Amino acid sequence: MLAIEVLKRTLAANEELNAVNMMKHARAIRNYDTGGVVGVPITMTGNSFPHGRVYQYSAADKMLKPASDWITISASS
Repeated sequence: MLAIEVLKRTLAANEELNAVNMMKHARAIRNYDTGGVVGVPITMTGNSFPHGRVYQYSAADKMLKPASDWITISASS
């Protein structure tokens, strides 16, 4: 999903699809709505997306279940 968004942004800027141009557009992602894949809008920070969630495996249901709300990690000063 994010890769497609980066490709779209690079092509919309009429730029060559290469690592430099694609990283420029990836780093420009701000408050991107993934349509529920990630439960919060995501912003690229320091070459990563600092959002996550803790899951716990339920052997009875044979599936992972959310064990936390969405977490946004910020750099401490």
